[in-house]
Amino acid sequence: MQLKTGQVMAVKKMVISQMNDEESKRILTDLDVVNRARGCPNIVRCYGYIFDSQDVLILMECMATCLDSLLKKMGRPFPESAVDRIACGVLDGLDYLKCSCKVIHRDVKPSNILLDFNGTVKLCDFGISGHLVNSLVKTNVGCIGYMSPERIHQKGAYDVRSDVWSFGLSLVELARGEHPYSKVAHEFELLTVIVQQPAPVVSMDEGFSALFVNFVTLCLAKDPEHRPKYKQLLEHPYILNARHNTFNMEEWLAEVLAVPNDLF
Repeated sequence: MQLKTGQVMAVKKMVISQMNDEESKRILTDLDVVNRARGCPNIVRCYGYIFDSQDVLILMECMATCLDSLLKKMGRPFPESAVDRIACGVLDGLDYLKCSCKVIHRDVKPSNILLDFNGTVKLCDFGISGHLVNSLVKTNVGCIGYMSPERIHQKGAYDVRSDVWSFGLSLVELARGEHPYSKVAHEFELLTVIVQQPAPVVSMDEGFSALFVNFVTLCLAKDPEHRPKYKQLLEHPYILNARHNTFNMEEWLAEVLAVPNDLF
């Protein structure tokens, strides 16, 4: 806690002697993006960092949980109303990164989407984010399970639509309670499935709204040329409707976190 203000912070401790050059680069990239995105309520805040001869202490905004942990705790899908609110927050954060910071996240997944105790959505972990040059980026990093088809089989540059794919997969995972490719056992097989098989789909037969089904279908278009960018998605009726969603994220989150794991 910061004694003067009473601000509760999370402290991330990094042991310098245990970090290689790549890890050091990721930390610096993460701090750079977080500091440049201070104006966005959907990006986790960094209050500062302390260096000494042995450690780096990073002072971060204290969060309630990440969506990956919350999903595991619940052991069942999120209610669609919660997914709606999360979709708005993630999309706003990604759009801010692109427009204000010229950055593409490149590792969008539930474990990198946080909730504070008010239920506000915050993106984190920008260590492998890439700087956009003419709206494109070339280097290929990220989690394979959320990687878009074009990032796997194309050697050329890609744009924010690769993150739209990861965003769409994450929404499906939250809405269904499991990763769309959870039944694929091996990494090589997963790469093949992502590139060669049809994209995951959701349907109204599963109880999802028509707007959600259409939105996810657009996000998971296999051809990136047919996949919308952020501005188009922000104007989609699903997002416009979700803005008026009265679902109380704070109450829902508090209820979920209060229940012991063995009662789910």
